Amino acid sequence: MSVFRNKIHGKHYWVVQIYRNGKPHHFYKDPKTGAPLKSYAEAKAAEADALIEKDTLLSGKVKTRVSDLSAAFLAEYQKTHKPSSVYSRWNQMKNHILPAMGNYTVEKLTNDDLDSINERLNKGPKTSLGSVISATRGFIRFLRRYNATLLPERIYAFLDPYPHTHQYNVWTLEQERKFLSVITDPRDKLLFTLFCEYGFRMTECIALKYSDIDVQNMTISINRIVLTKSMFKKQIFTTPKTKRSIRTLRLLPDIIPLLNPEARQSDFLFPGEYGAYVINEGHVRRLVVKYANMASLKPIRVHEFRHSCASNLLRGMVPLRIVAHWLGDTEATVLAYYSHMFPDESGDVAKFFAANPLRPG
Repeated sequence: MSVFRNKIHGKHYWVVQIYRNGKPHHFYKDPKTGAPLKSYAEAKAAEADALIEKDTLLSGKVKTRVSDLSAAFLAEYQKTHKPSSVYSRWNQMKNHILPAMGNYTVEKLTNDDLDSINERLNKGPKTSLGSVISATRGFIRFLRRYNATLLPERIYAFLDPYPHTHQYNVWTLEQERKFLSVITDPRDKLLFTLFCEYGFRMTECIALKYSDIDVQNMTISINRIVLTKSMFKKQIFTTPKTKRSIRTLRLLPDIIPLLNPEARQSDFLFPGEYGAYVINEGHVRRLVVKYANMASLKPIRVHEFRHSCASNLLRGMVPLRIVAHWLGDTEATVLAYYSHMFPDESGDVAKFFAANPLRPG
């Protein structure tokens, strides 16, 4: 599936290209109105309508392959989901779903075929496939419009989708102080101080503007994230990951001296170069390695600053509810990742019932 601009007889036209039975079909006009496509937005809307319309895809006796419907699935999915989710689905479709079932004819696809596909997938590498399972079953539910006999539950029916070991590398407060002590660049100092003290996700942190910081009221707010992994192949700004991710926190005093006093409210804290709105994620990762080596520390991933922050707060006996709000997560998520940091207090239960027996003794 694609939308592009084409020049014909000296004039530019927007063109929609979809595939049916492995062959490309071009639309130069809106299938519903017959009007020329004058903009990218009109072309994308026409593409979605053309793909989702069953009669357009499955006309007459033409047999449609499963791969031909992948574009229709993504077109519908992007109407209700964030660009990052659409990009994730596209990757799952390209790397897992279509290699397994793309060449099947959708009308002839059976549940026995799904069992066969499932058996092959079970023999693949044992990795975290939770999101792939969701994407595959969602795609099969989409295929049920054209073949109602298919059962999504037949896919990944036996595979354990979760890794048995999930280990994060975290830094102590002492290691974080050592890391920050070697940074002299004001921008980088601010960036990594925010990572260490707030545990921001990278997409949250590098999207910050000076308007998000209220020095008078001593607050800092997360209202947006920046995405580079999208079908648009450029930086785009959207709402944070979850509703809990939208939060206003207390501005810690040591952040204030690191701010640029000459910056405007509309400026980003971490502006980018070469046409990018903000600093590139890959550059941030390279900075971690650079400063960790300077501090004689083993580099960690950027997201592990978040885990380090949570671990240090819990180790400092900060209440779970406060840690969850600080990170923009639920208490259940924090418990799931950091349960090993809580003391085993099961003995207190035994002591309680010993002191308060339910049966008179």
